[in-house]
Amino acid sequence: MGIDRLCSLAILACLASAALVYARRCRSPFVRVERDGGSPLLSRSTMNVGYWALQPLGAYLVHLRVSPDAITLGSLALSMASAGFVVAGHLGVAALLGAVSACGDALDGWWREQRTRRRRRGSFSMQPSIGTRSSC
Repeated sequence: MGIDRLCSLAILACLASAALVYARRCRSPFVRVERDGGSPLLSRSTMNVGYWALQPLGAYLVHLRVSPDAITLGSLALSMASAGFVVAGHLGVAALLGAVSACGDALDGWWREQRTRRRRRGSFSMQPSIGTRSSC
């Protein structure tokens, strides 16, 4: 089995495991997703699943005091590497790097919002939303 196929399977396994865990633990919607709404490509529920799945990594980056700018630069580097793998013909590796880059893009926005919320309230909260629970 080639590296491209392994990378593609890794993406599918991550998506499937995140969806299964999320389905078992219905979570409250994220304020940012509810405020901004879905997009033409992703519904609100899909965006909530994505933010929920990225929350442990985001909490770890907060703990390490990684800045949102560093996350953005890392995402940019990964997307450039992904383009290089597309040119080289390794589409599976390119897809994996592109997916990780997109996750970094989502994380930097989430982390900026958390920093803003922390400054406004004086404390840091990992709660995804303010208000009532959704009926997933």
